[in-house]
Amino acid sequence: MEIGISTGIIYNYDLLEKIFLFKEAGFDSIEICFNPRLNKDNFYQFDYQNWIYVYELRDRLKELGLKIHSIHAPYSSTFDISGLNEQQRINTVNEIRNIIDVLRVLDGSVVVLHPTIKEMSENNFGERGKWFKQATESLRDIIVYGEKKGIKIAVENLLPHLFFGDLNDLLNLVNQFDSENLGICLDTSHANLGAGTLEAVRKFGQKINSLHISDNYGKKDDHFPVGEGTVNWDEFLSELRRVNFKGVFMLEILKEVREEELPLMLKKIYKNTRKLVEGIL
Repeated sequence: MEIGISTGIIYNYDLLEKIFLFKEAGFDSIEICFNPRLNKDNFYQFDYQNWIYVYELRDRLKELGLKIHSIHAPYSSTFDISGLNEQQRINTVNEIRNIIDVLRVLDGSVVVLHPTIKEMSENNFGERGKWFKQATESLRDIIVYGEKKGIKIAVENLLPHLFFGDLNDLLNLVNQFDSENLGICLDTSHANLGAGTLEAVRKFGQKINSLHISDNYGKKDDHFPVGEGTVNWDEFLSELRRVNFKGVFMLEILKEVREEELPLMLKKIYKNTRKLVEGIL
């Protein structure tokens, strides 16, 4: 199984400057992850709206022999496919279309997105149906555009306190569509805080078309390297094999580390993950 890694682990640095570290560590595939700045409208680490930068990144990837597997779309209070502000929702869909275009230029295959950013409470029970409707409407447009461009869409399972954090709710959303281009990105850190990683694989089955792999102790969304938490990786990998998952084992490690420690840490993460995967599959 191919092992990839999210660029979230170097979110403080420019991709063009640090992306070589992934190749040196042993990785062949990456997922680009970026989020909006809190006080600006642009995005850090990866300026997808700057086509000169996009083509520079494409050329750099080819030089290194690295592949883009996926892009994780940003999410915020104003970047939410379930948002009730209709103009903001439309703007979000349009931006995801732009990201699909960027991913096609970079020869990637999957756009990962969050179905909402809404937290559940006793006060918003009546709004959940509206969120579901808005997310459905957004996905309909995104899927159609993705199909035209040959890009798959993966909707991520969220933390338990968020809407769609329940596995059944997310499955209900995805089941609104009959499209081979739509699937689920299974985030093991999120699943380990809820129903569990094993239950998530069994629930989603062959709808899983992408992974976010990390560990935690079942209390916080730590996104530790595999083996540094309580996820039972033997069971998880065996269940992935049972549902015939053939995609990239994409690590999403968000561990803070000093710049000088990055090369050694990335090599250690790759080595330990390779041992784990080859020992089971």
